[in-house]
Amino acid sequence: MKKKKNKSGLMATVGLLTPLSTVVLVPSIRSRVSRKVQSAYQNQRSLFHEEGMKIWIPDGRSTPKKDWAPVMTTLNADRKFSRFIKEKARMTILYNFGYFPLYKKQSSFYDPESPYYTSFYGGYGIRRKSGNPYGFTGNALNTEEVAQVVKFDVTRLVLRFIGKKNAHFDYGINGIKKVRLFGEPDWYRIDGVIETNGAYHQHSEKLPGLIQYGKPPKRPSGTEEYPLIKLIGRIYMKYDRDKDLTLAFYCLCRENQVIEDWEKNILQETVITEKH
Repeated sequence: MKKKKNKSGLMATVGLLTPLSTVVLVPSIRSRVSRKVQSAYQNQRSLFHEEGMKIWIPDGRSTPKKDWAPVMTTLNADRKFSRFIKEKARMTILYNFGYFPLYKKQSSFYDPESPYYTSFYGGYGIRRKSGNPYGFTGNALNTEEVAQVVKFDVTRLVLRFIGKKNAHFDYGINGIKKVRLFGEPDWYRIDGVIETNGAYHQHSEKLPGLIQYGKPPKRPSGTEEYPLIKLIGRIYMKYDRDKDLTLAFYCLCRENQVIEDWEKNILQETVITEKH
């Protein structure tokens, strides 16, 4: 009888350890689980939650091809963003990056041959403590502040989390126009180009981004790390006076087709709901 109990206990232990070891040992599953845990915590402290807003942005499970990862992630960057713009502010970021196959050790985020190399999309919620609208001067779009949001995200979050300090960032704006989005007027669509560092680097230390993106693939010695690349970007931005909240949706990638697919399969399917 005692042997049966010991055997049952052993089987129960094995049953518990098997899924745990899968999470720890399989990079893509570890990425998904960590992002879900992070989002569960961050969502409850976000600007959107505070305003009674729920923003659903489709992830890679909703698109017709294997382009993006299957989990959207939430991050509150209030302190980092405040330091960056040198004034008190709040910022919530929703984001996703390139597809992360179960059988690989890294996402296409690291693959220089992929259209999704160093690419991501998502949404921003920003509020200045001063009450002045972020991204706008009066009723006019402030393009420098729009660029600062992207620069902060790319250099202080994305690249720094994978070990690149003092990242390069330069930008140019190709076009701006007013559009309707989600059935509402007064959204601005900004198209531009960015020069910054690519995600490839030779992994040599434990970094926060490695949990999300996996380990970069090994390259021949002498290969340039974090090489400069050009990305194209599109961002939709609007200031909600009632909520004192700047809301934006963005995609940053290497190819125009990726932008068009994002528009059709993700942006147009995004849903914003509010508690009344």
